[in-house]
Amino acid sequence: MARPHRVLVVDDDKALAEICARLAQEMGCDARTASGGREGLTLALRETYDLVVTDLRMSDLDGMEVVRKLAEERPETCVIVMSGFAGVPSAVEAAKLG
Repeated sequence: MARPHRVLVVDDDKALAEICARLAQEMGCDARTASGGREGLTLALRETYDLVVTDLRMSDLDGMEVVRKLAEERPETCVIVMSGFAGVPSAVEAAKLG
C-alpha cells in the first residue's frame, strides 16, 4: 500500500490553515500546518513534503520567499500559492519560480 501524500499548509491565519489541512486529510493526505512563513520554510526544508500550500502575505516571512527557497532547495516539492490579495504580477512571479 502506498503511503499517503504529505501536505504542509503554511498560513499565519490559523483557522484557514486548519481548514485547508482538514480538506487535505479528508482526501487521504497526511497534512500538517505551519503558523507562518518562517515555521513553514523550516519544516519544509527539514522534512519531506509532496505538496506545500502557502499564503503569499504573512506577517513574518513573505510566501514568495518560501516559494523561492523551496524552488532552490527542494525543487521536487510541488507548491500551491494562495492569496486573497494577489494580482497578475504575483501570479507571474510565482509561475516563473515553477
